[in-house]
Amino acid sequence: MTAIAFSQFRKRLEEFFEQAESEAVFITRADGHDCVLLSKQAYESLLETAHLLSRPPIQIV
Repeated sequence: MTAIAFSQFRKRLEEFFEQAESEAVFITRADGHDCVLLSKQAYESLLETAHLLSRPPIQIV
């Protein structure tokens, strides 16, 4: 994962959007409100995993 200051992120936005296709980009801010840039595919995968893990396990009788 790459960590980048917000000011640098703004200057190199296109580069980091391309990078987010293969790995997460961690964006740090001076005020502590940090963010993570993910591809849509990675985000949807995380949502699906969270959904599957939130369901009770199937019991075979």
